[in-house]
Amino acid sequence: MRSDSMIIPAQSRGPVESGNGGYVCERLASYLPGCAAVRLKSPPPLETELRVEASDTEARLLHESRLIKSTRLIVDCSGTGRYSIASNWHLS
Repeated sequence: MRSDSMIIPAQSRGPVESGNGGYVCERLASYLPGCAAVRLKSPPPLETELRVEASDTEARLLHESRLIKSTRLIVDCSGTGRYSIASNWHLS
């Protein structure tokens, strides 16, 4: 698994003190080589360094040890240059 960092700029604000869901989903899904489904676990904070943990099939966005969003590869769309993102997609 590889690690990276992400900061959600204030101009990408959604609800108060939180990043826009679609913007954050697209940023996280870009770590995968195909189409992705993204699940929101808690509001992503603005102007804060967040940790990204990614593999070829899954990516997670964390603030300290708290999971913010997770995404997984759902269809291999490699080569299309496009991502299909389901914001706030729930498995349970």
